[in-house]
Formats: sequence, C-alpha cells, structure tokens
Amino acid sequence: METIELTRDCEAVQIPGGDTVTLASGTPVDITHTLGGTYTIRAGSGLFRINPSDADALGKEVVQSSKGQGGDVTLERV
Repeated sequence: METIELTRDCEAVQIPGGDTVTLASGTPVDITHTLGGTYTIRAGSGLFRINPSDADALGKEVVQSSKGQGGDVTLERV
C-alpha cells in the first residue's frame, strides 16, 4: 500500500455509496488498489474511487483513453 498526499483538489466517488465528493489538496490517502487506470484509495473518512483523468492528483501519470480508436493490436500500440 502506498501513502501519498493529494497534490490538488480531486473529485472522488465514495465506496459503496456512490456519492461524489471533493477531497482537498494535501489530504493524506492510501492507494489500496489500481485497475484500468482507476485508483481505490482510503482517506480518513472511508474508501473512494479516483477516475483515470484525476491520476495526477495522486502524483500518477494520466493515461489517455483509447476508446474508439480501433485497429490492430501492435507492440507500438500496447
């Protein structure tokens, strides 16, 4: 498990409730799980899901979606 502080305010979805909240910059969080560019984090008040577009708030690289690009799978595209 990796512990970091958010580098900016960030939208997060509460687990399991599904409510969207804003976590403040500087909030310490534990990254508990990553999958497909999304992050599950634990903050003081519970578990949250962070979308790939907000990965930079965790100090991670934002991965651009490849939806709709189609075509052959090649080593260059992976």
